[in-house]
Amino acid sequence: MPTIFSGVENRIAQARELHQELHRSARQDVAEWRTQAARLTTTVNALNEANEALDAKANAALTLSMLAATVSLIALKRR
Repeated sequence: MPTIFSGVENRIAQARELHQELHRSARQDVAEWRTQAARLTTTVNALNEANEALDAKANAALTLSMLAATVSLIALKRR
């Protein structure tokens, strides 16, 4: 037999279930965000490494072109 508190108890039970569901979904969201952050970190690190490799190649190419220009100038002076 329902009491005067039955409606209140039902509302409390519903609120408790909703609260627990919100906690579950929040944990899932946080886990997804952490996964995405880890992927982004990996991608950024890979891009940084690729950028450093390109910088090294550009520096090597610049050094070689300066060396070639120096050799050309020396050869022109000897003529």
